[in-house]
Amino acid sequence: NSRVPYTNVLNRVRQHDWGFTFGGPVRIPKLYNGTNKTFFFFNWERFLNDNVNVQAASVPTAAYRAGNFSSIIPAENRLVSATSGALTDALGRTIQSGTIFDPATTAVNAANGRSYRDAFVGNQIPVSRFDPVTAKILPLIPNPQGINFSRGLLANNFQDAADSSRVSAIPSLKLDQNIGKGRLSFYWQRTNTVTPRTPTGIDPFADNITASAISQSWGKTMRLNYDYTLTPRLLLHLGAAWNDSFFQLESPNNTYDAQKQLGLVGQTQNLYFPRIVTAVNAADSIGGFSPIGTGFPEIAKERRPAGNISATYVVGNHTFKFGGDYRLEKFPRSNLVGAGANTTGLYTFGKNYTEQIMTGSTINNGFSGFEFASFLLGGMTSNAIVAPANLSISKSQIAFFAQDTWKVTRKLTFDYGLRWDYGTYAREQYGRNASIGLAIANPSASGRLGARQFEQTCNCNFASNYGKAFGPRLGLSYQVNSKTVIRAGFGVVYNATSTASGDFSNTATSNALAALSGQTTGLFKDGLPASVRAVWPSFDPGVGQGAGSVIAMPNLLDRNAGRPARLLQWNIGLQREINRDLVVEANYVANRGAWWTANGL
Repeated sequence: NSRVPYTNVLNRVRQHDWGFTFGGPVRIPKLYNGTNKTFFFFNWERFLNDNVNVQAASVPTAAYRAGNFSSIIPAENRLVSATSGALTDALGRTIQSGTIFDPATTAVNAANGRSYRDAFVGNQIPVSRFDPVTAKILPLIPNPQGINFSRGLLANNFQDAADSSRVSAIPSLKLDQNIGKGRLSFYWQRTNTVTPRTPTGIDPFADNITASAISQSWGKTMRLNYDYTLTPRLLLHLGAAWNDSFFQLESPNNTYDAQKQLGLVGQTQNLYFPRIVTAVNAADSIGGFSPIGTGFPEIAKERRPAGNISATYVVGNHTFKFGGDYRLEKFPRSNLVGAGANTTGLYTFGKNYTEQIMTGSTINNGFSGFEFASFLLGGMTSNAIVAPANLSISKSQIAFFAQDTWKVTRKLTFDYGLRWDYGTYAREQYGRNASIGLAIANPSASGRLGARQFEQTCNCNFASNYGKAFGPRLGLSYQVNSKTVIRAGFGVVYNATSTASGDFSNTATSNALAALSGQTTGLFKDGLPASVRAVWPSFDPGVGQGAGSVIAMPNLLDRNAGRPARLLQWNIGLQREINRDLVVEANYVANRGAWWTANGL
């Protein structure tokens, strides 16, 4: 975690790509002679994108760290309303823009019933008033440095090197083995990529507090095929395949015990530095500090086993082929609500705790209170948490086919066949994905119908699978003369069913709480408020509903999600040899599809 001083940092981008390949027959003298029997091929490739560049973030100045905010009150700058001019508090006092108010002095004017607060003397917060958790976090936040700091800027005043390099390794192996009248083939490949800091959302902070994440992904492909000549007329084929992938975003600081290190109580997990968001008041050019801590990890996987079998039989003028194939697609996911899932809690600090209470007034010019000042005192504006979720979407495809290539005459060849496809719609393995239930009362809409429902609780299926996907295929080839050939064809093709499976953001239960103006959700030293707890899975249509909030309606999974798209294709073409070295070909190809997936309709 050593940091390079900004004055010595230069943006650096370098790329390196290297590898090696070798192969040939397997032959071990005196032990095994694999000539014309065993063959192998191995390839290894490595790619390095060395990318280190300067990133900027906002950090508090030395004065801010000491609670001194005297510099943010400009001369002759008062709070102004668009309708009533200069604003006053409940006691009739004029309010200067940038004033930090003491929440401990909150009182009510009995004459008018309005609440008010007194300002901190000299706009200075005593260090003794700092929240104990905040006091432990402050030393972890770096001091300003860089060009912006030297120019006196308060926002983006910390610049340092951030490493977003990427390393990829791609090994692959192929083996072929002749066994009597059969041939066995095997292929394996793996791709692995690691990025110490993801380019999206990267910051220059050290690993202990960074909001950036380590990105790791890998994918593996394996194929095994066996072909066997049973008779001179009959060829059998068996195939199996496996394809998987793994993607993870993980905090570099993933063994952090916030309760032990910071005294932050109420954590549901003690693995990561807490996610802390204190808005940077760039609009008023007074700075603050950028978000720190992450809510990772986020994990997405794919598992795709597949198999196929076929037989080819030649008799007379016919070449018959029969077969089938099967594919299973599984998509396990963890914390699928996206990066920064905040399973350890989100702590947000706004102006509320240090602003003047201005009930019924809208500020048109200026401001009172300061986000960083609220952070020092520990007054939280909002909190949120997401329950760790582990889901698995799955779907499958199966198909059978039969076809014949019939050489009717020396000049005429006719192809005909039939294929049947059957695909299931994608669903969560235990029915924990949400869709719209039009007969369910919505608690956030005064009981009106239309709320979340789940397959697990409704004992229903959101969609139906389609069993009539029969696809005939016809083809014709006719040699008009020794230089001219006419070809034509028609086929019905069915697409695989979609992997979309309703709305999972509603399944990964979250809970949030936000404070009204001048109020808080609680103090930092007390951790997450007791009301901010998330449980997964929860099938309550009203879960996560806070005061005044409305639960977003989940996406609708169409009843026809199990019906695959259908494509009709026909073509006709002419091929003509002009001379021995020149052939001209013209084709007309037409496609017409239906039942394609569409969103937002």
